[in-house]
Amino acid sequence: MKDFFWLQVEKIIPERYHSAINHQGFKRYFSNTSWLLIGQVFSLIISFFIGVLIARRLGPEYYGILNYVISFVTIFGIFFCFSFDLFLIREFVKYPKKEKELLGTFWIVKLIGGFLTLLFASLFILLSDFNRFIFLLTIVFSFYFIIQSSSVISLFFQAKVHSKKSSQAQIAGNLFSLVLKIIWLLLSTDLFYLIFIYISDVIFNSLFLIYYYRRIGGQLSRWRFDRSVIVKFINSAWPLMFSGLAIFGILKIDQIIIGQLLDKTAVGLYAVADKLTEIWDFIPRVICISLFPAIINARLAGRMVYGQRLKNLYWLMFILSLVIMFPILLFSKPLVLQLFGSDYQGSINVFRVYVLSLPGIFLFTAANQRLLAEHREKIIFLANGLGLVINISLNFILLPQLGLVGAAWSTVVTFVFLSSFMMFVKQKPV
Repeated sequence: MKDFFWLQVEKIIPERYHSAINHQGFKRYFSNTSWLLIGQVFSLIISFFIGVLIARRLGPEYYGILNYVISFVTIFGIFFCFSFDLFLIREFVKYPKKEKELLGTFWIVKLIGGFLTLLFASLFILLSDFNRFIFLLTIVFSFYFIIQSSSVISLFFQAKVHSKKSSQAQIAGNLFSLVLKIIWLLLSTDLFYLIFIYISDVIFNSLFLIYYYRRIGGQLSRWRFDRSVIVKFINSAWPLMFSGLAIFGILKIDQIIIGQLLDKTAVGLYAVADKLTEIWDFIPRVICISLFPAIINARLAGRMVYGQRLKNLYWLMFILSLVIMFPILLFSKPLVLQLFGSDYQGSINVFRVYVLSLPGIFLFTAANQRLLAEHREKIIFLANGLGLVINISLNFILLPQLGLVGAAWSTVVTFVFLSSFMMFVKQKPV
């Protein structure tokens, strides 16, 4: 089947490129990227269309509450649980013989991070002027980040260029969760039940990841905690934790500010523009994660090879973003009204501005990957920290004057700054 596929590809492209596509390294990374894309696309298609139905069912006010809680909790979850994922992939690539130590150590780190997410998110909500309903939703959703500790297996598969297994686990888990969401849509409007179903996503995904890991001979009982790994992580990767928090803050802090300055209905309207734009974020993320081992190897191969591959990556990101952005701008109104309904008409102009952030997001993702390959964690931290300050400042300036459109412009300007700042940082010698 694979040979047939590559024969068809050879018929389409010019002959001078045949040697390149027949290279085993190219086929390996192409296959890895393809499986990552399949898993992400399948997941996003399901979550997007089910999300649309959920938004229509809940209405702007309760949809705003749902997104407010998810955004609030996830800010802590990103910091404590996900911000060091690329560091872990890099360690898997560089030290393949330390698989058991890395898996065991970071499983514990992520597990502790999940409990810290529960503690801090609940504490911050409790000390703020929020009602009991939002407080309880926050506690329940925080368990998502405790259960997701098994995602270290997915990172292991990605580093080994075996994304087929993690994608299959993701697809299988989403199918089980899809059934529960359909049942909810048919029988209920209760937000508590819906939050539990969101948690089921990660439960099913974790079970399938463990299943596929055991199929390749992996044994969880052989995982080991290694103190030296933690020491190295603390010394070199702490900027990534704060960087992860900052970048997610840039993407989601606007919804929290809107909830404070306006109301939860406004959060619901803004969340639609965010959702319609963020469904495309997986493209640069998947491409860059899949190519991360190749970027590291290119850097070791020489400055010229490395520079050319980076240039090609930046151009690819920029062109892809424009190809996606322009059709969306043309069909922004029917997209909002047909998918979400007339209750969300206030999202149209916000969406038209918000989607302009795509080129910046695509280029930022590629530049971030390049700096990580060069061990420039402090530069990433500086850039993301400045981006967060700019984003928060612009939100407080533009939101009172321009409303939700002002919050969208804040995101666009922030990603123009981030991508420009990070792309033009001078290459670090090997």
